[in-house]
Amino acid sequence: MICPHCNKNIDFKATYKFEYFENTVHKLKRSIQGYKCEFCKSVIVFNVSSQYNYHEKKYIDKKELIFPKHIKKILSREIPENYKEEYLEAYSILELSPKSSATLCRRLLQTILHNEFNIQKANLQQEILEFLKTPDIPTILFETIDKIRIIGNWAAHPKKYENTNEIVDVERDEATFLLEIIEELFDYKFVKPKLIKERIDKLNSKIHEIKK
Repeated sequence: MICPHCNKNIDFKATYKFEYFENTVHKLKRSIQGYKCEFCKSVIVFNVSSQYNYHEKKYIDKKELIFPKHIKKILSREIPENYKEEYLEAYSILELSPKSSATLCRRLLQTILHNEFNIQKANLQQEILEFLKTPDIPTILFETIDKIRIIGNWAAHPKKYENTNEIVDVERDEATFLLEIIEELFDYKFVKPKLIKERIDKLNSKIHEIKK
């Protein structure tokens, strides 16, 4: 779980829980659960629906973030506003709807591949394979994006490649993984080139001063 206050990715343990509804026939429970981030010490509150899954023989929780209302996330100013806006939307709904968050991320990933790398193929999988041929991709980015093709749930759901905008079931970890991929791509395409240029300009300025 990501703390909506400090963005630390840690495991929360509920500090309090108030159960306000239980249907024993359909094995459905609803509760308010409060957490305290071990890093920033801030309080996070969820409205939780728990439905018993007979196949897995356990209750499956669906959480709705009710405090704070929005997850805080700060992105570099070097990232174009249109990409930033779509990423922040995907990030903000991660806890509420992982599958919607993943859909926005897949669409954003494809848009970046189209606009920034001039890659357009029949589907997202083919576009990723084409992107991996880029000669100067950092190892961490190569390995991260490449894992999309081999991660279990993606391999089992080819529709995620065929229709980028289609909302399909995903696990929360899968949606989080997609957000991390987008951040790595932002860093590679927009953030690091700017930093490198600034360093080169600074060095050139010093060389110019020395030559005077």
